[in-house]
Amino acid sequence: MWDGPLPRPGDRLNRELVARWLADGADHPVTPLTATSRAPGSRLNGAARRLSPDLTSGLEIGAGADDRGRVVVSAAIVAGTRGGRKAIDAVALDGGWVRRRSSTTSQVRWTAAPDADRHLTAARVSATVDDLLSRAAWPLDAWALTAP
Repeated sequence: MWDGPLPRPGDRLNRELVARWLADGADHPVTPLTATSRAPGSRLNGAARRLSPDLTSGLEIGAGADDRGRVVVSAAIVAGTRGGRKAIDAVALDGGWVRRRSSTTSQVRWTAAPDADRHLTAARVSATVDDLLSRAAWPLDAWALTAP
């Protein structure tokens, strides 16, 4: 999983590429990742990174701090399109995912403490995101890496 090239901006993602990206570099605990998609099943998913942000949905994974100042890894999916909002609103949440809705977007967010080994953290985050998106019928291969 850890050998091989890193994805480039515009590349479609999968579980291994996400894990490889997150574990690469010196950032602790993960290298931030941003990806874009139009909506589940959309033919425009490949071109989503070139579309206006209000026409797309976003996936962001990175490090942050919780309310007590402890380092956490977070993943957030913000769906702004009708199809994306429907998919995010319909998926059953488990494993710490939290949903937030507004008049224009639906968002799910997950946070967890990082493991001591960044490869374990990257694999766990990648699997968690992949699982949720698969259950939402919006697989990782519908998402393209956005330039950092």
